[in-house]
Amino acid sequence: MTIFENLKTALATTDESAQVRIQLGANGSIFQMSAGELMAELGVKAVARRSLRVTSPRLNIRDQPGLSGQIKDKLVQDTVFDVFDATPIQADNFNWQQMADGRGWVAIEKTVPAETPITLTTQTVENRALSAAANTISVQSWTLPITATQRGVGLSAGGWAPNTQQIELVKRNSIEFALICNYEAGQAATTIQPLRNIGVKTFILRSCTHEKPTTPQRFIDLTMPLLKEFADALGSGSQLLIAIANEPNLTIEGWGSAWADGAGFAAWWNSVAAAYRSAFPQAKLGFPALSPGGDVPGIRLNENSFLAGAMDAVNRADWIGVHYYWVNPDGSDINPPLDRWQRWFGSTRPIIGTEVGPADATTVTAEAVRRAYSAFGAVNIPACAWLLSGAGAWQNAAWDLHNILL
Repeated sequence: MTIFENLKTALATTDESAQVRIQLGANGSIFQMSAGELMAELGVKAVARRSLRVTSPRLNIRDQPGLSGQIKDKLVQDTVFDVFDATPIQADNFNWQQMADGRGWVAIEKTVPAETPITLTTQTVENRALSAAANTISVQSWTLPITATQRGVGLSAGGWAPNTQQIELVKRNSIEFALICNYEAGQAATTIQPLRNIGVKTFILRSCTHEKPTTPQRFIDLTMPLLKEFADALGSGSQLLIAIANEPNLTIEGWGSAWADGAGFAAWWNSVAAAYRSAFPQAKLGFPALSPGGDVPGIRLNENSFLAGAMDAVNRADWIGVHYYWVNPDGSDINPPLDRWQRWFGSTRPIIGTEVGPADATTVTAEAVRRAYSAFGAVNIPACAWLLSGAGAWQNAAWDLHNILL
């Protein structure tokens, strides 16, 4: 197939509201449109979808059609979901169809059309309850100490304490919560109190290291002393929010070396989380935001595939981080994908936008930041703007370089 045939095939099974970005050359103009608009221009017709309802106590989702496919997730009885309405693939005495959300393949013999009700016997109800209990980790209910009406900002990309100019920007922009990339020792005392003095109430610690993650124990050994510095500076009465790692579906953040897939990361995250919970019993631990987007060979594994294997860690986390980036300088394209996030994480677990800012080729503007805060507030997700200081990098997004005043 030619590259255009591959593009048309991919578009036909893509959500028409998804955004498509095209760049002319390494530093050329960038064009963004919806998948539906591009499909219309290319004459591509979307593959039809249909809704099915699970009839068996449990339906496995596999990464390919056939019983040899790896199990990525499970659906319980009576769950309604969409598949692409294409000719089923026959394998191992079952007919397999691909789920429309990209999670994998299911055997349709264990389903009926969604409009067909099923009768749940007492035994079935008991089986569903047992299945839910077996796949749900008990996370104590709690209230997020920040709200979607408060403004947040990521401090220094390098983990450094803010300077006088940066503190003034935090004050003038009425920032009430801040994300700290916890790379450097000796920064807590000159970060926490100066920011508290100007109205910052809550701090999120991103636990991270300068080296690529390897074993859980190595990560724990490097990060625990830094976390303790900030825990001491915050004081025993403060809520300690910790995001463990960052964008783990990227090779530079551990994918392909420290973990092979989402399931490997979940095991890694759970090991680190156990040590953190022992050292900081009152801490609320976050599942880190993934790098948004599809597969980039050798660089990124797409969010859907990674999360399918990582749900054990997601279910054990107290809150979830998400990243979101806009392309238009004025932020007119900002549209948080709440439905997608709720499909992945549910509607009850707290979500925080831990990086909300311009894409790499877009320069930050006050107009776009205002729109981002408003859009995230409308879907009740606190937004932490990216970024107060790039520490020599991400100059396009750095508030201090562009004197962002809202």
